[in-house]
Amino acid sequence: ESVKFAKKITEMAKAINKRFYYVLNRIDEDTKEVLLKSVDKNKVIASISEDKRIFKNCLDGEELDFKVKEIGKLADFLEENRKKEEK
Repeated sequence: ESVKFAKKITEMAKAINKRFYYVLNRIDEDTKEVLLKSVDKNKVIASISEDKRIFKNCLDGEELDFKVKEIGKLADFLEENRKKEEK
């Protein structure tokens, strides 16, 4: 289902000439391998592993009280692109 949804969003973004990227979320190594075969790897900006701590904090509506490398990578990417668009 996720792969079908990603393909549909890709088609929609291309049809309206919008940039798009993928964030692989709640994945393990097997899932990551399957997803990377299904999407343009150059458009994957983060791969966030399954983590019960993230799930718990989100479920409780609380901020993360620990660092997640891939979330930091995602935040950096978004910030860099925001700055480019402002120029």
